[in-house]
Order: sequence, then structure tokens, then C-alpha cells
Amino acid sequence: MVALTGVGPVIEDAREHPASTEIAVLAWQARRLDNEQLSTVLAAVQSIRQT
Repeated sequence: MVALTGVGPVIEDAREHPASTEIAVLAWQARRLDNEQLSTVLAAVQSIRQT
């Protein structure tokens, strides 16, 4: 998820990212995706970042 969102784990005494709960839910749901589905997600993220 860090590669997709750019949000890493919370470091002690650091502020939590405002979307950390949503990112955790996304990560939990993404565990069921197969390699082809994950590749599609990564391609979409890269496309969004380039615009």
C-alpha cells in the first residue's frame, strides 16, 4: 500500500495520516486480488499520478 498511496507506517510520536483508516481497509480488501488485478490497479495508479 505504501507504493500505491505514498503513506507509510506510522512512526512513534508522529501524527497519523488522515486517510490511514481508509488505507488500512483498502489493504485488507486488496489481499484477495490476484496478480492480474493488482497489475491493473498499479497501472491505474501510475496513470493517475502522471496527470
